[in-house]
Amino acid sequence: MSKILPSVPQILLAPELPLVTLLERLLDLLRPTLVAQHPTLATETARSGDPPTLLLARALLRDGDRLRRMIRCYERAVLESVANHTRIDDELPF
Repeated sequence: MSKILPSVPQILLAPELPLVTLLERLLDLLRPTLVAQHPTLATETARSGDPPTLLLARALLRDGDRLRRMIRCYERAVLESVANHTRIDDELPF
């Protein structure tokens, strides 16, 4: 969890970045927290007869991983856009 926080210029150009960063950090806590509550998540696959909470915990982990991948793609796109915007501003003569 050593992700760098957005800079002030990045936040000015993309104000959603702090919340996206926070969401990603919260997702980093999801797996260890759920495994602490449901230790079999770390070692076993789903079985018939699993309690609903365990089934839902598995779904949260699966969907959390998908969301994390989407967040990273979004962050890359936004940061690329911000970098391009900054370069354009740097080239202006005034």
